[in-house]
Amino acid sequence: MKELRIRPKIGHHDLDIKIEHMREFLKEHDKVRLTIVFRGREMEHKEQANPLVDRVKEKIGDVAVLEQDIPMEGNRKSLLFAPKK
Repeated sequence: MKELRIRPKIGHHDLDIKIEHMREFLKEHDKVRLTIVFRGREMEHKEQANPLVDRVKEKIGDVAVLEQDIPMEGNRKSLLFAPKK
């Protein structure tokens, strides 16, 4: 299993780079855990993760399936993706 960590205010290009890394890991048949880490005042705006999660699901949907959407654990929200068979 591979893990990638991002922040909720990640830039569009930076997110695209992370998604390309996810695609590489999934092609090697690894599961990928995407963790969104909230810091400081970002904890007050946890709803910012929802559009980010939707964008990732949309862009990675052709090669991966969302296996588990883990609810908030402290200051982290995790998503577990598995390669499509």
